[in-house]
Amino acid sequence: MLTIWDNTDGNPTNRLERVKMQDDDSIEIEKLRTEIRQITSEIIRLCASRSEVAKKIGRFKQERGLIIQTPEVERDLRRAVLGEASKRGLDELFCLRLLNLLVGDSTKVQKRESGEDHSSPLQTFAIAKQMEERGDKVIHLEVGEPDLPPPRVVVEEISTAIDSGLTRYTETRGAPKVLDAIRGYIRRRHKVSVAEDQVIVTPGGRFAIYGAIVSLIKPGDEVIIVEPAWPAYRDCVEIAGGKISPVVTSVDDGWALRATDILNSISKATRMIIINQPSNPTGKIPSEKIMRELAKVAKEENIMILSDEVYHHYSYKPFTSILESTECPYIHIDSFSKSYSMTGYRIGYAVSDKDTIRKISSLQSIAITSVPEFVQYAAIKALDQDSFVRNNFEEMERRRAVTCEELRHLPLTFVEPDGGFYVFPRIDKEIDTERLLMRILEEKKVSLTPGRAFGPFENYFRLAFCQPEEVLREAIKRIGSLL
Repeated sequence: MLTIWDNTDGNPTNRLERVKMQDDDSIEIEKLRTEIRQITSEIIRLCASRSEVAKKIGRFKQERGLIIQTPEVERDLRRAVLGEASKRGLDELFCLRLLNLLVGDSTKVQKRESGEDHSSPLQTFAIAKQMEERGDKVIHLEVGEPDLPPPRVVVEEISTAIDSGLTRYTETRGAPKVLDAIRGYIRRRHKVSVAEDQVIVTPGGRFAIYGAIVSLIKPGDEVIIVEPAWPAYRDCVEIAGGKISPVVTSVDDGWALRATDILNSISKATRMIIINQPSNPTGKIPSEKIMRELAKVAKEENIMILSDEVYHHYSYKPFTSILESTECPYIHIDSFSKSYSMTGYRIGYAVSDKDTIRKISSLQSIAITSVPEFVQYAAIKALDQDSFVRNNFEEMERRRAVTCEELRHLPLTFVEPDGGFYVFPRIDKEIDTERLLMRILEEKKVSLTPGRAFGPFENYFRLAFCQPEEVLREAIKRIGSLL
């Protein structure tokens, strides 16, 4: 017989008792683990049941033409969940994040069941390009891409940079000379100084937005967006596992944004507020007063403001950058695509605090290493082209005037945009807007973006006035012939 001795007092009985206690502990913890597994399985079963109910709701809404997302219902559910959390002594933030994941799943299920497609400018553009491949000549008013060429010095610098061997990797955040040029531009344009490690060069403003959201938003976090909104914001938040909390503005109210609307949408799970100014698709620019109020709210609540300002050079009214409201946590997004007609070059940048830039840089290093070196050096030349930017601005201002003049003759309600190069009209007729827009594309060869790509705006469409004046007049004439 094997005797196990206790090293402490030499007594084999004590050692045997200790082994027996350890065996008892193992049995007890395994029972608890089994209970955890059973509870977890029950949670999954309940999630499946919840998903089945969501499918029924989706089919019900589809049959009756109801919208998928109903903020007032979600608010009631939120209050119920918080009440239950308080009653049971659970962490409210954890319960909110869990609720957001469940609501996000329900929304996806209902969209599938209702047959609601996710429209986007690029999807419409793809259909129009297929028509062109068949020989049709389409007027593109769906994608915000200026038809104006980039500055000649930029084109020349690309060749010079390649000939000089500037075709290597750079630091992920960008070549030092490019970062210095951007910082100098920010000092001139916004009268603000930022450190080198507060800037990152990205492949377009789109990736800067993606990198910021995916780096900072965790599953169940809430992000406030102002609708109508560029659809990529919602896409990026959903990829990160977050939940959109929309603040919906109205054409009848001039697309006005109020700080109180933002404040009333904030919860314990809110981590970010996304502002796009001038807005895509409405062209709305918040006043300096509103920007100051938003910055104050964000500071008090410790919430990040992501300000997408890629259209700021096309501001027909006063514009206040988030860089001029730096008392709050912020991410400033800009791009060379719109201002310098460099859409295909794919270069933009983000400005924020050092830690946020470090997180975006870490993601970018995994995804792309760096923006091509020769493109970065061409961008330096672009930053000095003030007269080019001014000429583009004046051209777009004329096109805005022509577009609005022509649209006023049609049964539409719209607000003349404060900036950018989009108009977002509402069709004031009982009509299936999606079907009408498809007819306009197929029969009249004019491509527009459906309004529901930007939120609950079924009777709207977006028109990008990125074509010469005579083309805009002809396109709107064709639209009117079916409208």
